[in-house]
Amino acid sequence: FYNDYTKAILIELIDAFFLNQEDKQMKIHVDLKENGYDIIMEHGVLANVKDYVDLNRKVMVITDEGVPLEYATSVVAQCAEGYLHVVPQGEDSKSLSVFKEICEDLLEQQFSRKDCIIAIGGGVVGDLTGFTAATYLRGISFIQVPTSLLAQVDSSIGGKTGVDFRAYKNMVGAFYQPKLVYMNISVLKSLSDRLFNSGFGEIIQARSY
Repeated sequence: FYNDYTKAILIELIDAFFLNQEDKQMKIHVDLKENGYDIIMEHGVLANVKDYVDLNRKVMVITDEGVPLEYATSVVAQCAEGYLHVVPQGEDSKSLSVFKEICEDLLEQQFSRKDCIIAIGGGVVGDLTGFTAATYLRGISFIQVPTSLLAQVDSSIGGKTGVDFRAYKNMVGAFYQPKLVYMNISVLKSLSDRLFNSGFGEIIQARSY
C-alpha cells in the first residue's frame, strides 16, 4: 500500500520520533525490580552492542538463515569467546528438535550460567532463544537484538518465550526476561515489504486501542 519511497520516509520518521537527534540513542528502562532491563534504541550499526552488555565471556549468537549474516558476525566479533548458531528460517524452527540442537551446542562448548546467549532476528529467533535461555541450566542470561519491525515493537518485549508443539503455537514456553533489548533502526532497511508491513500493521493496531 506504499512504495519504497514511502517506506524510506517511515523509517526516517521512526528514527526521528524515537531517537535523540544529537546522540541518535534512546533508552527506556522496563521496571520489573530485580528482573528489570533496558531497551536501547539507536541508529547506525550493530558494532556497539559491546557498549551495553558484558561480552567478556562465552556468548552464543543465535540467528536464522533469513537474517543478513553480517549482523550476527558483527556481534560475534565483539565477544571474547563468541559462537554462532544459525537455524533455518521460518516457524518450523520454533520446535523442540531445534531447541535440542542449540542445547547440545551449548553443552559442547561448556556454557555455564555465567555465560550468555544473544538472539539476532525476528520473533521466531527471539522466542526460541528466550526459551533456551529460560531452561538451559535453569536459566542463563540472554539478550534480544530484534531485526524485524514486528519483533522490535512486540515480541522482543515482555519476556514471552516458547516453542511450538504438534499443531499448537507456543505450547511449551515460559516468561523469562532478557537482560537487554538492543534495537537498531538501521536494520529495518534490509526488510522486505511484507515483513515491514506486518510490523507497521502491529503499530497501527496498538495505536487503535
